[in-house]
Amino acid sequence: MARPQPLTLREPAALKALAHPVRQDLIALLDDNTVVTATAASERVGMSPSAVSHHLRLLEKYGIVERVEASEDARERPWRLRPGGLNLSPAAGDRSGQAAVMVLVRRQVDRQLERMERLLRADEEGEVEEADEGTLGFAFTRARLSRDEARELVHRIEVILEELRARRAEPSRSEDELEYSLAASVLPTDPEEFVRTVQRERSSPR
Repeated sequence: MARPQPLTLREPAALKALAHPVRQDLIALLDDNTVVTATAASERVGMSPSAVSHHLRLLEKYGIVERVEASEDARERPWRLRPGGLNLSPAAGDRSGQAAVMVLVRRQVDRQLERMERLLRADEEGEVEEADEGTLGFAFTRARLSRDEARELVHRIEVILEELRARRAEPSRSEDELEYSLAASVLPTDPEEFVRTVQRERSSPR
């Protein structure tokens, strides 16, 4: 069976829909590989089931979430995040879309930092064994790359992330298997210089 491909969102209305804080909470909830009903989700986000259903239906409109079949004794069909993940790509000049992407990125970064803080506290209290420390990682580095090399690096990272994303749908392979959160970014350290370089290349005669 072919792996689901990421959904690319460029439509301003879809990106704007993602920026709503309640929808961000719902996406974060479902991104934990969770399947929930609107009623169950309402308890997590502090809203009524009808209000949560409204937000979920709007996300469904843009293909971000989808319904799954309920069990025989369930009265309400649950929801899940669309398999394959999301690729947010606002059009040039779409300020609201760009702002929505930044809101989501900040949310993901904040969640990653919260996990790191909890792990550091556990380490201080002696709850993390020395043998487990090699399974945790958080690192920064800089590298000089051509734009082609940067594209290749991004592609390699995407291949790894896609392989790991596909494994989430598979049953656990061992009793000690845990879910890890991975975050990666490849960004120019000087965005203005990057823009000038791109513009210069576009204006150069071929």
